[in-house]
Amino acid sequence: MTISARDLEQLRSSLPLLSVEQLSTTFVSGDWRVAAVRGVSFSIARGETLVLLGESGSGKSVTARSILRLYGPRTELKGRVMLDGIDLVQATQNDVNHLRGSRMGLVSQDPGSALDPVRRVGSQLREVLRVHQPALSRNEAAARAIDLLTLVGLPDPTRAARSYPHELSGGMRQRVVIALAVSCEPDLLIADEPTTALDVTVQAQILELIGELKGRLGMGTLLVTHDVGVARQMADRVAVMYAGRIVEQGAADQVLGDPAHPYTAALLAALPTSGAVRGSLLPIPGRPPQPGELGSGCPFAPRCRFADEACAAEEPALTPVPGRGAAACIRPLTMAGTMAGSRT
Repeated sequence: MTISARDLEQLRSSLPLLSVEQLSTTFVSGDWRVAAVRGVSFSIARGETLVLLGESGSGKSVTARSILRLYGPRTELKGRVMLDGIDLVQATQNDVNHLRGSRMGLVSQDPGSALDPVRRVGSQLREVLRVHQPALSRNEAAARAIDLLTLVGLPDPTRAARSYPHELSGGMRQRVVIALAVSCEPDLLIADEPTTALDVTVQAQILELIGELKGRLGMGTLLVTHDVGVARQMADRVAVMYAGRIVEQGAADQVLGDPAHPYTAALLAALPTSGAVRGSLLPIPGRPPQPGELGSGCPFAPRCRFADEACAAEEPALTPVPGRGAAACIRPLTMAGTMAGSRT
């Protein structure tokens, strides 16, 4: 039996663009080992945005950078990361280097560190284009660079191409980084806290730009953020991370509107809103555990107002919650926002 090219394309489009299965990332130095990501699984479809949400130190950025294989030889990666059928964990470094830029693009939170300070912006764009598209002539690459700077909304792309990074504002530099990331029209865009260093007005512009480019290029997008407002604006689905694991996952309106995990509910309760009454916000007590501090039970238990002795016995697995998404909690929150079986 032979399969037609049309059937193959339909099969390809029905499968996830990115499938992460039990990804674990451990940093190693001699006898020192730190498990920063522990058994993370999720998928992203073409044209879909998944937001990784959580406090600083939860493992969000390590997850994103592990997918791109940006860590060196002192890092142990386990699990599978399938990009359109290619296992990035098992692929050679040369193959991954080729896929970065051509099929995967990265927008980091610090455009200053992502750009070479002693080279003009146009030169950096031309280099990326010619590395991944060697058939382009120098003139073609130069014209394409101007097109990309126009695409990301720079008001004077020719001048921007002649500029050094320090001659541009923070928002303009971030637009240049986005131009670099989408220069070869990648299938997957990974944006790691792309608006953290920007003021509120520019943040909104950058997020709007990422959304427009996703729609225009049909990219799957993995967006890392600690900002619930950004997640609400951008996400199709949300995966909430805590202590190196995903503790809740599901459709954005479900996770952010009716959370099943106490940690997600606590994040939302601590979020300031325009109508919030003074003193009504509920800070999360304590701090997230460091990797070396993890015990046998639920990592969130010491900070959870619903925790009891059973929560200290075993770390719960991420399991489906009927009618909602999935949560790593032995008694997920009910629709009323209380613990199932709780008397509170």
